[in-house]
Amino acid sequence: MSSLLKYILYCLFWLSITVTSMEILSGYLLKNKYSDTLNKVRYNRTLSGYTIFENTPNFSHQTYNNGSNGLDIVTDSNGYICNRPNRDDQFLIFINGGSGAMGAGQSPRYNKLHQYPTEIYSFELSIAGILQSKLDSMFPNKYVKVVNAASYTKTMHQSYIEYITKISKLDIDMIIQIDGFNDLGPILSGHPANFISNLWLDYYVGITYSNPNITPSSTLNLLYDFFKHKGKHTKISYRTYAYDNNDKEDYKRSSSKYKTNSRRFIQLLDYYANTLSKDSVSFLYCIQPILNRTPNKVLTEKESAFANLNPLYDDMAPEEITSFIASYDEENGIILKQSMLALKYFYTDFMSDEIEQTINKNKGHFIDLGMQITQVDGNVDVYTDYCHLTQSGNNFVAEQLVNIIIQNELISNDIQL
Repeated sequence: MSSLLKYILYCLFWLSITVTSMEILSGYLLKNKYSDTLNKVRYNRTLSGYTIFENTPNFSHQTYNNGSNGLDIVTDSNGYICNRPNRDDQFLIFINGGSGAMGAGQSPRYNKLHQYPTEIYSFELSIAGILQSKLDSMFPNKYVKVVNAASYTKTMHQSYIEYITKISKLDIDMIIQIDGFNDLGPILSGHPANFISNLWLDYYVGITYSNPNITPSSTLNLLYDFFKHKGKHTKISYRTYAYDNNDKEDYKRSSSKYKTNSRRFIQLLDYYANTLSKDSVSFLYCIQPILNRTPNKVLTEKESAFANLNPLYDDMAPEEITSFIASYDEENGIILKQSMLALKYFYTDFMSDEIEQTINKNKGHFIDLGMQITQVDGNVDVYTDYCHLTQSGNNFVAEQLVNIIIQNELISNDIQL
């Protein structure tokens, strides 16, 4: 065997060993060092603070079916979730909002206290599916189709833009908007679209510390990231609120500024409600149940444990939070330091009434589910984490929606099957 051939084989051997070692190390890092970050990178939607929020069409979600043999949810050609075909004589209802409205499972961090499914609920177990089933029973002569258009992280103004650009083309009869947790930051910032745009740019652009000369998805980049930070990956939180454990008096000192900053949100909601009114689409706006809001239902032992976790920063150390807040205060003027207190008090103290007045002015309908949830028995678990619901919670919300629909005669029973 010639010396050149031996040299080539020698190089190929060590090259294969090097590449294999790198891939094994990369697999270890992905599984053990980066799993939390990777789980947060969701490619099932297109989002922008100003223009587009779309669920990806034909996207297959990991689905919780409560032991049945149901298939995983796959979004339709519009990116929505439903289980019925269209008919010319249908009564079409869209449910829009964030992950709580969608039927998302438990945030993984809360598994440490009590484990609930982390997958999204099947359509039949979601608020949309339960509502459709209940309306079938109440209106047997009506073909009611409920479409789940909600998604992770979605905010009210994004739903409004989605209605203008997409949903309004679908000849719908009613929109049920279920919001609350995701909108707190946009409300307090005074600039909802800019807030969301900056937030997601920071999260997605800053999610890795990439060498600009290395492709971000490459094995080399992963290793570069790891060794640059000496194996200690910094967890980046995409929730820009600070935890503050002071009393209501501290909240009151900032509440006037919160109220001033909320005007833009109310203005956008007014546009949304007015547009639906002009389009002869019934509008039911709901404030979702939120675990850390007060008043609330009597919490079970599990829920009380959940309430002690900070939902607004995942796992950031106090010094990291302080630095993060300072950067946002300086760059964007966003009110952050007392946002946990705002989450606890602001909807009850101010926003609920403001939202109700805005909806009523535009001939819509309103329900504060956060207040209605106080009716639930203290022995019933409703929350799986800070705002996502158990099956009992989904059922309770659907019942409240049915009550509003019947009380206000939002569905007539004049179309025969």
